[in-house]
Amino acid sequence: MVIVIQGSWPLESQEELQKRFQSLPAVPDNMTLRGPYTCATQDGLRSIAIYEFDQSKFAESIFAVANRYSAYIGVPGFSYDLRICAEPGEANRMAEST
Repeated sequence: MVIVIQGSWPLESQEELQKRFQSLPAVPDNMTLRGPYTCATQDGLRSIAIYEFDQSKFAESIFAVANRYSAYIGVPGFSYDLRICAEPGEANRMAEST
């Protein structure tokens, strides 16, 4: 499974965001982080990060990512979108169990 996070913020917040990024807790050993990858937009900057983890560590992984992104609370203009994604077989099983 993966957690895909897309964040955005204005250029004026880059320095504060970078400062907080440097103090983030480490990603747990059971997860692999791809990114973050950042690009410029008309409104500032956007980033994408992909956290890979085993479904058996679902709750622990969600908590770890939420804990990392709570560091950005209060950064002016920062927002993010978090999506939990799975391979088709896993996604079908998750949909059937709800």
